[in-house]
Amino acid sequence: MAWRFQPSKFKNTAPKQPKKEDIIFDVPVGTLSCTNNGIQASEELLAFHIEGEGGKLGVLPIHSRGRRLRRDINVVCAHSELVTDFCFAPFDSRLLATCCRDEKLKLWRCDDFVAENAAKTVGDADAMIDLGANRFLECLAPHKSAHFVLAAGVGTGAVVMDAGEGKIVTELEGGISDRVQALDWSEDGHLLAASGDKGRSASIFDPRASTSPVHEISRLHSGLGREGRVLFADGKLVSSGFTNQRQQEVLVFDVRAGYKQVHQQTFMATTGLLIPLYDPDTKLLFLAGKGTNKLLLTEMTSKNPVVSGVCEHNLPEQLLGASIMSKHQCDVMSGEVQRVFTLTKASIYPIPCIVPRRTYRDFHADLYPDTMGQKPGCSAEQWLTGSNDLPSKVSLNPSASSEQVAPPVPEKKESTLSEKNTVEEPEVVETEAPKVAQNGSPKKEQCNDENENGFNQKVQISEKPKEPEAPKKEPEPVVKFRSTEPAQKPKPSPRASAAPVSASAVSDRVSLFVTNRASAAAPVFQSRPRPKSCVVGMVQSKFRHVETVVGKKGTVFTNVRNVNTRLPIESTGFCTSNRFGAIPLSGPAGLITIVELDSPCKLPDGVVDALQNRTTVTELQWNPFDETELAVGLDTGRVNIWRIESDVEPLRPSTPPPEGEEPKEGARRKLAELEPRMSLHVSSDKVSCLRYNPIAADILAVACSDCSINICDLSQQRVIQTINAHEQPILGISWSADGRKLASVAKDGALCVFEPQLGEQCLLATKNILESTRGARVLFVCDDSMILVASFSRGSQRLCTLYNSATLDVVHQQLVDTSPQLLIPHYDHDTSVLWLSGKGDRTVHMFEISPEAPFFMQLAPYSAPSGHQSIAMQNKLKCNVKAVEFQRGYRLTEKTLEQMIFKVPRVKKELFQRDLFPDALVTWKPAMTAAAWIAGEETKPLFQDLCPEGMREIAVPTATKPVAKAPPKPPRTHIEEAESGVEMSSPESSARIGHVPSVRNGLTEEQSKTQKAVESSWSHKIGVDRTLEQDTMDGVAEEEWLENED
Repeated sequence: MAWRFQPSKFKNTAPKQPKKEDIIFDVPVGTLSCTNNGIQASEELLAFHIEGEGGKLGVLPIHSRGRRLRRDINVVCAHSELVTDFCFAPFDSRLLATCCRDEKLKLWRCDDFVAENAAKTVGDADAMIDLGANRFLECLAPHKSAHFVLAAGVGTGAVVMDAGEGKIVTELEGGISDRVQALDWSEDGHLLAASGDKGRSASIFDPRASTSPVHEISRLHSGLGREGRVLFADGKLVSSGFTNQRQQEVLVFDVRAGYKQVHQQTFMATTGLLIPLYDPDTKLLFLAGKGTNKLLLTEMTSKNPVVSGVCEHNLPEQLLGASIMSKHQCDVMSGEVQRVFTLTKASIYPIPCIVPRRTYRDFHADLYPDTMGQKPGCSAEQWLTGSNDLPSKVSLNPSASSEQVAPPVPEKKESTLSEKNTVEEPEVVETEAPKVAQNGSPKKEQCNDENENGFNQKVQISEKPKEPEAPKKEPEPVVKFRSTEPAQKPKPSPRASAAPVSASAVSDRVSLFVTNRASAAAPVFQSRPRPKSCVVGMVQSKFRHVETVVGKKGTVFTNVRNVNTRLPIESTGFCTSNRFGAIPLSGPAGLITIVELDSPCKLPDGVVDALQNRTTVTELQWNPFDETELAVGLDTGRVNIWRIESDVEPLRPSTPPPEGEEPKEGARRKLAELEPRMSLHVSSDKVSCLRYNPIAADILAVACSDCSINICDLSQQRVIQTINAHEQPILGISWSADGRKLASVAKDGALCVFEPQLGEQCLLATKNILESTRGARVLFVCDDSMILVASFSRGSQRLCTLYNSATLDVVHQQLVDTSPQLLIPHYDHDTSVLWLSGKGDRTVHMFEISPEAPFFMQLAPYSAPSGHQSIAMQNKLKCNVKAVEFQRGYRLTEKTLEQMIFKVPRVKKELFQRDLFPDALVTWKPAMTAAAWIAGEETKPLFQDLCPEGMREIAVPTATKPVAKAPPKPPRTHIEEAESGVEMSSPESSARIGHVPSVRNGLTEEQSKTQKAVESSWSHKIGVDRTLEQDTMDGVAEEEWLENED
């Protein structure tokens, strides 16, 4: 009686474990919400949770394979908190919707993520939909036939939105007492099912008929699990939850029979939910065990058992999430009927489900019925007015025509944002869906070489070319899209024209581009001699006995909390101006607290007041010409410029006013109340380095992870030049002291020197230098004649290497120590002293850099009792030269912020030490405007004498005119003393032999004052020799110290 039974064609469907090379591994998977599946797949892309502060999603092309580290993954910085749910639009494979409990619903265009290019980071949504205050978004469900119709679970109800117009069309409520955790539309688009109360109840709505549920299931699952799922499958409602014994449970209700329960099945006892995934073409129901290593394949049937088991697949790792992909990507010539993407702790497994057949040479039409095409059945407005049109079906046969049938054209009326995408577009091959860029956004016309109809010419494949129609005037949409003008800005020639060159070629090129500049630049620093000490034939630094004073009473900030210790390796950690210190805090909102350095104190307890950047901070830098302006680089490719005005209250303890004083009128603004003075979009990838030009105002160089360096004019709030500097992400950049050249080092191992004022042909020299690309820093030193690079060797040894700035030849290499953290250099152009310290180090290494041998002259290092996060220096105006201080800075630990003072021990501190304080390079005043620098004008840096007014200088001996000394006189006898009438112990005899007694015995106070006045008046007339003997010594030749063996 076999004819009574119709066996399923998919009963032998078998999942195939992928090979190692087909797996996406080493993925930094982040924390998952209990209301989503962890991973979503469209026809072209994969989206999944990745680690990081806030709600971030990783996006990869659907065919990605192999190792994918954080730097290889496109990142969508979606929200400041955990993303509760996300999904791709069913009719636009590059449109991603995300939601969070405390923010708006956001839409993201992922056109740049399809190709296997350099990874990008996006932080600005293309559109945002505000649902109002106190509406916590939990889950999303796109409509299966109407374009731009999106349902979202909000609290105990749901809302239905027209995403194209950015508005709510209806609100649904009833039947659920706790929050809604899952939504799903019926296959015909009439009904919306909502599961809530952690899977214990469900409601079914007809959004176009009523805002109340048409049916309620109050006793769904009896268990106390954390979550539940619901979906429509083959005219039935499938719900996944738990029993009261913590067993996984699947219930099936027949929609046509008044939601009568027709199936119940329990599985293993665990805390992980069974994630249901349904393929309407094959009627296969996939049950992925969250927190287990089981993938169950079942089939929906019309007879008992309604859910029939097919097979059980064991996964090599514990499963965190799962998703199925579009049928258009299935390998139909290999028997693949579906592909399940499973997300584990560090990998993504693409598991193909194959129906075994004897041969795959022919297309098996019985396995691949016509599937839903990429064109929606109707628009959002049509669906709201009662249209039930379903999407057209297309064939998966590779040999058949893939041109899909156009949906019926509605009555002619004024086009809306959604209708224009679904009705008025030309017939195209199904491999592309309409873009959000076409949805009425005037700015999107400039992006991706789109034609006047709004279609992307790179991906559109029309069967017959049609004459472009005149664009119709569209109403201004409610949804505002991100401007794409930065993508279209002119860029200089690619890196191919900047290939590595030899030293001789570099010399020729330098002479070609800067011949006229060389004559002006040469004498800039010639008047800055730095004398050295010569001790026993060795050249040593005058700063070798440097004294470091840290933690002096009254200079320490205590109770510093929540310091961000996970900044990128390219970041400097924190920074200071002469007035303020900026400390990045850990947290999802990119918090930076500001302290007033002249008012050290114990910081208050409680919530720390801070600037809010709303995304992860990657770098920060104070404006050297404005001590109240802070530039902050973000992982979204933006640079926020903050201004700390006089009415802003930096972080300080809140103390009441002194007794007898009334509080001042008007409260000062908090840091959290401030908004950036300027927010400049620089790149689509994260900002890695920020450096202000040292002589030109408002010129900022921004290095990004997309291998580019952007020169910004902050006065005009625009990017004036983009340099395609490297082939891999940039590790560090630095301006020369004259503000003309810019050096960069990147993970491709190359050191490049540019002169941005030359325009597109700005590359002067490049050379591969790095042994290890873990990290590097670059600085111009020795009056711009050399470039210092701090990097690693292959054995994790920390190195400092000097290169000739013109030819990039190696001059000297200094091994510092061995440590896993990169050395961050700080350089003083006046004293040529270099400070080196890494994150977590206790020691600050110090050297004086010399353009001649021995090049690195070691100074006395400083060792602290505990490690620090970073150090930062201030400019020379803060130095107390009367105390022989040549530099000041700050040291940030996890709990304190301590002042560091560097000074040289000297005896005659009342005299100005000219040998330690040459004319200082002015870094606190601009020497030219931004407009002048952009125009290519030349100017010399400014210098300032640091000698305080009224302070006398110490005499500097010269070799040509040594001080003459009288020959020593023979000692006087007692007879000569008696004849002169002056005793040898008297003050007169002491004065004759060259010294004055410290105690003047026998003189009254008035006589002592008179004598001092006389001595002072004669000293000015005669002159006093204040030099020391060792100042005139030239040293002794080494051979003179050798003993004569004879």
